Amino acid sequence: MNGKCYSRKFLPERRMTMSIKNICLTVITISLLLIAGCATNEPSIELLSGEDGSPDAAPLLQDASDDEGIITSAGTVIPDAPGESGPYSMEGSQPGDSEVKTDANWLTYVDSKYGFSVDYPDTYIVMDEPKPFSEILPALIYRVRFLESYLAKSDTANLQQPNFSVEVFENPSATPLKTWIEANFSQGTIEESKFAGASCAKVTLPIMIAPNEFYYCAINEKVFRVVALGQYSEDMLSSFKFGQ
Repeated sequence: MNGKCYSRKFLPERRMTMSIKNICLTVITISLLLIAGCATNEPSIELLSGEDGSPDAAPLLQDASDDEGIITSAGTVIPDAPGESGPYSMEGSQPGDSEVKTDANWLTYVDSKYGFSVDYPDTYIVMDEPKPFSEILPALIYRVRFLESYLAKSDTANLQQPNFSVEVFENPSATPLKTWIEANFSQGTIEESKFAGASCAKVTLPIMIAPNEFYYCAINEKVFRVVALGQYSEDMLSSFKFGQ
């Protein structure tokens, strides 16, 4: 009697447990099928292939025609001028190439008081002098300096090495030029040189990188020192004249 009652009491519970398990398995199976379906519908990205067949890491972009220019990774087109290399083109460039400025508009600086003139490019500016000449160098009575305009307008303009300078020193006793140079600027090698039509001296300082060449000329109880530096140095030196 007790055994029959036991069987009848627990049989429905066993069937219910099996039904729940079947429902869970069905739900899991449907979920897996849905996940697999979503994965197959994801868009694929075509990758660039290298010459060896291995894919690169960059997405494939549509090539632009020669007239269109260059397409950036953002899809922006950078046009090139017809018949010219664009700003991003490497055509015609070689390692070590640099842009060289070959032309310049030239002006003439004339100093009637001390009697000299020199041509200079319009990219140079005549510098202002921040203090009396005698505080710069002994016996210095005049100086003019030429400097690139972008440097001349900077806060450190007076600390920059000028591209070209002319300094005038007093020599009231008409001391011979070589003796005067040795007394005032003892360093460097001195050699006679023809400069601007006058008999001058060229002083070279091998220990200096630049400037390391200085021209000294003794004229009318004065000594002129001319220093040139930069891409227009030879042009300015050849244009320098006394007697203006």
